[in-house]
Amino acid sequence: MKTMNVRHRRSKAAPRNKQRGFGIMDMLIGVAIFAVVIGAIFAIMTVVQNSNKAINQGRAATQLITEIQKLYDQNYTTLTTTLINTGKLAPKPFTAPTGTTLQHAWGGAVVVGPGNQAGATPITQFKLTFTGIPQDTCLDFVKQLSGASYSLWVGGTTAGTHDVVPAGTGTFDQSKAITQCAALAATGNIILVTQ
Repeated sequence: MKTMNVRHRRSKAAPRNKQRGFGIMDMLIGVAIFAVVIGAIFAIMTVVQNSNKAINQGRAATQLITEIQKLYDQNYTTLTTTLINTGKLAPKPFTAPTGTTLQHAWGGAVVVGPGNQAGATPITQFKLTFTGIPQDTCLDFVKQLSGASYSLWVGGTTAGTHDVVPAGTGTFDQSKAITQCAALAATGNIILVTQ
């Protein structure tokens, strides 16, 4: 009988990778994707919260206007922020850090007073001034205030420029509101409502 020499030949195929599970690069990619998703969710939540805050503040301002109209019956000569505070007319979203001031949710002042009717007796208009309204929530806030029959000014008091609801019209000019809200940072962040 013949014996054969059988040589075992090594396979020329690539060696098997013995690594199992996730590698460090896989983990880093997973963490990066997770961070992007969480960042996007956080950004969306911030926008929604700011929009809701603007809507709630606008509703509170409208409620304050109604309360002032009921109490003062078209004679706003003696109307002041202090009287609003002491009479506890300010809706809950507005805070009163002192007896003479009101603040809205963004920390700016809410000032209440008679309108600019020089020499008129009685003064039949009143004015609410909101300072420090954030630029990114301005439009939502202004839209909430635009539904009543009063003039609404954003960023100043120049007729034809700053009036997003011109006197006597009751018509909201959204394109002008967008322009004025975009310019708020340069104009002192003031929103005026004149009744």
